[in-house]
Amino acid sequence: MNFLTAILTVLIGIVFLVRDLQLVRFWIEGATTSCCIAAKRRRYYQAREILHYLNFPSQDVARNAVEELSKSGYETSEKLSKQSTADAAKPWVVMGRKETVVNEKTVADMRMQFTEIAHRYHGGYDGWEAAVTP
Repeated sequence: MNFLTAILTVLIGIVFLVRDLQLVRFWIEGATTSCCIAAKRRRYYQAREILHYLNFPSQDVARNAVEELSKSGYETSEKLSKQSTADAAKPWVVMGRKETVVNEKTVADMRMQFTEIAHRYHGGYDGWEAAVTP
């Protein structure tokens, strides 16, 4: 029993280490985003369209993410990627669209939400883009 407990403890530690590394990556990318937004703050005081991209291994899990995003007020769409460069393990693309003011807080909150959804459904968060003009 002690041997199984030790192995289980090691496996749980590995899972948390991987998640912590993803959060560090998220924090670094968020800091870079905040610097870019702060430099262009004058242009980002009005609500504008923001698109977020997620990739999933199957249509079923993509639909789960779509349902969750719809409940959070996002307009969503899902499609099978036609690009040959798409990640073959995660070919289903989900796009979440929302109009909001772009600032450090809204971007950080949305990125965290999309990262958590991607993690929950074994997908990947592929970033965001915002309209240049409102």
